Amino acid sequence: FFSTAIRRDLFLKADPARGRLRSLLLTAFQRTVWQNKEKQQSAKRGGLTHIASLDEMMDAGVQISGISSATSPEAVFHRYWALEVLRSTDARLEAHYTGLGKSPEFKVLKPFLSPDSGECDQKAAATTLGITNAALRVRLHRLRDLYRQYLRDEVRMTLSNPGESEIESELHELVAALS
Repeated sequence: FFSTAIRRDLFLKADPARGRLRSLLLTAFQRTVWQNKEKQQSAKRGGLTHIASLDEMMDAGVQISGISSATSPEAVFHRYWALEVLRSTDARLEAHYTGLGKSPEFKVLKPFLSPDSGECDQKAAATTLGITNAALRVRLHRLRDLYRQYLRDEVRMTLSNPGESEIESELHELVAALS
């Protein structure tokens, strides 16, 4: 409230001839409370809902459950932070495969990065790529290793002192934010 009052020069609008500063502040505070209440009611009706692309969310490799009104702003922030780190990691991994001329291979292998990859058909993927099942498992292992490396790098870039213990701590927070 006070940062908004200072930004809007509320104190400069105070005039002793019109009343006390205390009354001005009280009225401004009451209006702020009322406006916040209106925003909350609007949010209950879906007025402040951010509509995100389902494709964008699925590209992150996780399923996103709806964020309830009981979710704290900190939890929402951490969730979006975690999703952005995953998106950056996915983009970097895709750029790596594209740089090697293996973009079609990446498109076939990418679903196996998902937590629900148990539903993916490895035989069909191996057939699509024209390789054996054993070769597919090796490529998936390499893909996941590279993904872990890029994920650690993305997390490292968010830290001021990127020691191994700090990176591990951030990775645990990332997993917790997505749970």
